[in-house]
Amino acid sequence: MEEIPLGTNLDWLESHFQSQLINPQSLQRGGPPQILTIHPTESSRRETLNQLASIGDEGVPIDRSVHHTLDSLISSLHSELRQPRCISETGEFNLLLHTECTKAAKKLAFPLMHSSPKQHWGWGKTRDLMNMNKALSEELITTIVSPDLDSFQKILSNLAKKLGGIHPVEQLSIVVKILESVSKEKVPFGLTKIDGIILLNHSPTMTPMRQRLIRALNRFKPIHVLSYAGSYRLGIHGFVPDDISPIRRESDLPEWVPKHIPWTGLSSETIESKEGNVKNTDNQIRLLVPRIERSIEATHALIDAAINSENPPESILIVDPSSSSNIEIWKSMIKSFGYELPSSSISSRESPGVHWLSAFVSLPHYEDAWSLSQLRAIAIQKTLHFHKDWLSSDQHPTIGNLQPSPDVEILEDVSRGFHLLGGQGALSRWLHALSRKPLANTYQDEDELGFRHESTQWWLLSLANRLKPLLSSIDVKAIENPKFSIGCYSGEKLPLPNPNDSGDEWFSDFGKLLMWGEFISILDGDINRTIMGLQELFDKHHTLRKSQRMLNHQSPKGGIKWVNEIIRLIDSSTLPGKRNSESFLRLLTPTQALGCRADLVILCHLDSESWNTSPSSIPGLSENERSELGVLQPDNFLRDARHAWNHLLNCGKEVIVLDSTIDESSNPSTPLSEWLSSIKNTTSIELKKPSFISDDDIYSLGGDNESRWAKITFEEGEFLIARPSEVITSKGGNFELIVTGNHQRDIRQRSGISLHKARNPLQPILNPSSVTISLDNSIIEDRIARQPQIAETENPYLSNSRMGEIVTIDSLRLNPYVSEKISPPRFNEDWPTIGLKVGKSKALSIDPRPLFPESTKLDDHDRRNGFLDGPTKETKIWSPSRLTNWLTCPRKGWLSSRLRAETEDDEDDDVDVRTRGLLIHGVWAELICRSLNMKEGVERNNLVPHSLASAQIDENYLRSEILNIVDEKAPWLRRSDAIATVRRLDLVGLDLNSYEEALEGKCELTTSGRFGRLLDTELSIGASALIAIEWPLTSKDGASNILLQLPEKSESNVNGIRLRGVIDRVELIPNPNGEFENKDGKNEVCPLDLDYDEDWEPRRLVVIRDLKSLEGPGKGKAGKRHRKELLEGIQLALYARAWEVSHPGDRVVGVGIAEIGEESCLYIESDPEYQEYLKSLEIGIIDCNTNVSFRRPNESSKSPKSNSFRAWMRHRLTAALRINQMSESGNVIPTPSALNCSYCSVKQICGLAPTVGGDSKWT
Repeated sequence: MEEIPLGTNLDWLESHFQSQLINPQSLQRGGPPQILTIHPTESSRRETLNQLASIGDEGVPIDRSVHHTLDSLISSLHSELRQPRCISETGEFNLLLHTECTKAAKKLAFPLMHSSPKQHWGWGKTRDLMNMNKALSEELITTIVSPDLDSFQKILSNLAKKLGGIHPVEQLSIVVKILESVSKEKVPFGLTKIDGIILLNHSPTMTPMRQRLIRALNRFKPIHVLSYAGSYRLGIHGFVPDDISPIRRESDLPEWVPKHIPWTGLSSETIESKEGNVKNTDNQIRLLVPRIERSIEATHALIDAAINSENPPESILIVDPSSSSNIEIWKSMIKSFGYELPSSSISSRESPGVHWLSAFVSLPHYEDAWSLSQLRAIAIQKTLHFHKDWLSSDQHPTIGNLQPSPDVEILEDVSRGFHLLGGQGALSRWLHALSRKPLANTYQDEDELGFRHESTQWWLLSLANRLKPLLSSIDVKAIENPKFSIGCYSGEKLPLPNPNDSGDEWFSDFGKLLMWGEFISILDGDINRTIMGLQELFDKHHTLRKSQRMLNHQSPKGGIKWVNEIIRLIDSSTLPGKRNSESFLRLLTPTQALGCRADLVILCHLDSESWNTSPSSIPGLSENERSELGVLQPDNFLRDARHAWNHLLNCGKEVIVLDSTIDESSNPSTPLSEWLSSIKNTTSIELKKPSFISDDDIYSLGGDNESRWAKITFEEGEFLIARPSEVITSKGGNFELIVTGNHQRDIRQRSGISLHKARNPLQPILNPSSVTISLDNSIIEDRIARQPQIAETENPYLSNSRMGEIVTIDSLRLNPYVSEKISPPRFNEDWPTIGLKVGKSKALSIDPRPLFPESTKLDDHDRRNGFLDGPTKETKIWSPSRLTNWLTCPRKGWLSSRLRAETEDDEDDDVDVRTRGLLIHGVWAELICRSLNMKEGVERNNLVPHSLASAQIDENYLRSEILNIVDEKAPWLRRSDAIATVRRLDLVGLDLNSYEEALEGKCELTTSGRFGRLLDTELSIGASALIAIEWPLTSKDGASNILLQLPEKSESNVNGIRLRGVIDRVELIPNPNGEFENKDGKNEVCPLDLDYDEDWEPRRLVVIRDLKSLEGPGKGKAGKRHRKELLEGIQLALYARAWEVSHPGDRVVGVGIAEIGEESCLYIESDPEYQEYLKSLEIGIIDCNTNVSFRRPNESSKSPKSNSFRAWMRHRLTAALRINQMSESGNVIPTPSALNCSYCSVKQICGLAPTVGGDSKWT
């Protein structure tokens, strides 16, 4: 054994490598000694081979067989000793092993882990035994660790023998035992030509079995061990077999070892040099990093400075203990220099094809089986393309152009409407929902909707039928139900593909029906992971089945067992990476870098989280058991780390240690902490910097603000610190961000900063119009901050000339108080009004939306935000919901209605709010129609009985009828899950048993909950006559829309606006004489503009109601939803006017909201002329919020005579017309507000929600 200095080149050994390369003759024939060199790591072996290739003559072959690592030597000896092949430890072998363990467990082969043969032997137990066996495979154990492990080892060995090989875990043990047992004369073939073996410095924690291998090799050839000097206990000293003493004299060297003077250094800090043995710390440079996350940026800056210096390094070594977790960032960084890192093997799941195959086979199983998210993903995936026969090759019986194709919108609507969640039985619920004939609303074409529904139904049926061998018994029963295979639209039986008989047949057909040519057409010169992953999986599955037949294992035929098998095969399989022979720039971990050298070595990510030196836990082996057995010493990881660290500090001409200890969020690793302690009192006070960094590159020395380095001073001395970025103070006292790196990202950041500072950017701008995008939020925030808020007592309202300064309505009060302290808007000189704050009070505002703020005069900004050259498009027919989106925010209306940029619906365990609302509407409409002999959407002529209260129907019967209708429309309420339980109590107030008994007539329980309270409210109003329910807006000529216009002609009212929609309830109010129709009344459309006491006698008086389901309302919030819809909404006014236009002679005298929540209340906003009369009828809570707020435009503020209710209707109609005009002009201006942005469905793509706090609430 010979001690050598830490990390240095051994010139005598490198010289011998060259001599051995040039002259391969043996020592006996006059050649140099033929030496087998064992390198500590594969990286150091490759480094040596690359050096020999670079200095050797062209055409001279390199004998790689004389350069090994222990691992490669073991494989070589295994072949030379003619042992059975080493079985690959892949997914298919592990599955076979699990099957063998399952059989053995039933025979109680594992008494500690599996004490009962009736227990299930899970995959986790097999995995734990595999990990324990692997951890102990290279230890010397004289006693039985565990009877379970002993049984497992026998099973493992027998299985490998049956497959004609040995397991990799057993390979070393078998090789060692053979080498120890054969005679010394039977030298393995690979060792016959060599004169001796040189074992380069290895870690002191070499496993006992590898130490036995070294001793066994020594039986055939002499071994000369080279080892670092230092403390063996701490791990600095290298591996030494049998504690032999080092030689100190040249005369003690073996004859076959090249002659040289052995090193006789006194400590690990000295090296051999021309001047003698001196301490070497000059090559070690401590460079501070402000945060551990900036280490890669600092490394990039160092490499950039080094390779662009006058004397660039010939090789660079980057050492990162956490390189695997940072590999993608490292690849990008190193690629910027024109170099490429080798890619390691990846999981098969990273192959797109394997990912989607896994999605198909997993679809029928597990917690999210047949969930909307899974179905939607498969429906929209574009990776796998199949031949037509994949779903069905037969044509539809009656509709030739109908194909089995998914419609994602239909899937989302059905999932929401029937509250379909993933899990067991979900397929049956999907098929049941899709087999029902779809009901189109007034916005939808019935034939188109039916076509899309049946297309989706056929797709799901065909997909389920194709997956039949993999389905559970419940799902198989569902697809065999003949009712589900009848088209929901055509009524014809849908042709389905012939299912396979087994999972293997399905897997085979899956490959046959794939359009492989689609994969080849997208090859771009790189490895196609889709093709590679699928081919690898098919090969492994074929190998698995072949091995199972050989071992008489019964393979699963289908169902969950087959799926679990293929999923486990996928999860345990990997795809090979791409090896790169780059020798100039390498990225290694500390362990991989042992034995390597470079001109420049950079050590980074040296925190305790990145470099964990704590011992790993072994399943099934406690710390006490490990100590008793004397295996897997807990300090092995720490000793390995120290050994690698001391090598790394001395393995380069310059070694730069990136130290992030000034970052309080990270703790230094043990090797770094110990090193910092050791140099604390020996570090030079003067600044120590790399050779390629000059004073001109250092800020505060000779550099400028954009220097990548700075000097920092502590008690122990001056140090260099990296400056990836820094905030500095300019001469004017302003703060400025400085970005210093040369990475493309850094250059882009500096260009952006320059643009912000009105300086020329470093790079030309790709899209100049995008420069101000980053300013959008700041501009909005500034405009909101400048929006007028406070006024004088004499003039509490904003002048109409300043309306362009209003950007948001957040600060406006739109709902009136019972008594106003400030003069109300109706009597203000300017109308409509924007109320400002006066003292502690705030004046009332008239909703000014849609807002049209003044442009900023920044053309790019104005174009992007709809002030200039916006996306013009004429909307022929509007709906109230679309108008509301535009009213709330024109940008929201454009993104959601025109671009359909809304986020996808997320599956929620709770029933969707829209579903609950539609259910309440549908149930109530059905009850009214059955009770009053009405039809939805059709006006009735016979008003007897005129209401539910006057129909004299038994109340218990009505409650029972509600239950039956609810059961028809919401079958999911019969489920026993938590959501169904909560919603059943909320809607009908019954638990599951009571609900089912009530439906079967076994008890007298009646409906309570929301429907019960709504019924109580309905039965309390008997004066009005219900004339229509769920009435679609229909013009006189039968069109499904109504044209609304203002009476005067104006630019914004040339063509008016066409509106479609559905009015929930329309009621007639009796005249004072008790009649519902006045024969002497007018037979013309009621004028929009009427004054108080104006002589216009209507034929009928009408009230419009809209049902709204809501949570609560909370204390003091009753009627809030009604007032919000009235004063901030647009729907009620438009519906009222639409009814009047389509029904000449009718006058709407009230509109309102029926709030259906924990309490049910009917609110009506009354025409002031009819307020007292409506109160006398007791048809709800009557109020008149418009009488102090609204008047006609341009009307005098002195004693205005206009009917405020009619003026309100005109104002909301005007808003709708302005929306139409803005839409046609492309004015998609953002007008953010806190509440609206919180619930906005397009706020992610808009990006302005944070300016008003809309991103910190509901998402």
